[in-house]
Amino acid sequence: MVASEGMIHHVQTSRKAVAMTFDDGPNPIYTLKVLDIFVEYIINKTRKHIKNGSTLLFHDGFGDRSQTIEAVKILVSELRLQGYQFVTVSELLGLGDLDKSME
Repeated sequence: MVASEGMIHHVQTSRKAVAMTFDDGPNPIYTLKVLDIFVEYIINKTRKHIKNGSTLLFHDGFGDRSQTIEAVKILVSELRLQGYQFVTVSELLGLGDLDKSME
């Protein structure tokens, strides 16, 4: 597992699996900034960080999240075409443990 500041954001696994989770905010400083992000920006920034075992966090609470919804639709379609399986965070953590036990 890869963690920073106590937060797990990547699990070492050979499986093509990513977990998506959503933060329902709002944050008085950052929520308005997030609303200004365009779909292509979200997609391009997210693509750079996707690898086996990634956890993808998107914001879906409060305010207009139409950019996030559109970006998620596109990313899910792309990732499925690339052979990724969508799992819960708990399942992803289990995959990391499974890979360790197979070593």
